[in-house]
Amino acid sequence: HMSSATGRRVLGVMGVILGTILLVVVALFVYLRIREGRGAEAFQNGYGQYETWTSYAGFLIGALSILLGMCIVGWVQLWRRSRQEDISIEKLIEELRRDT
Repeated sequence: HMSSATGRRVLGVMGVILGTILLVVVALFVYLRIREGRGAEAFQNGYGQYETWTSYAGFLIGALSILLGMCIVGWVQLWRRSRQEDISIEKLIEELRRDT
């Protein structure tokens, strides 16, 4: 049972790392396209629809804003629970990890 929990944790960390790298590469690619003055150029996405690079940049900004909001909500919930139980956030996170 320990190896499966460890394996899931390793896979989760690898997924976050690869996802972050992919997001940074895509964001850099879109930024460079717009910076070169090609933001209004259209490209065909995987569904056959045409999109511009600036609309894609707007999508990326929206997605990052949603992820940031989710992280903030999670931390606020942890903070409130740690205040209610009168323990530090670090100890609360340790207890939550032990329970899973």
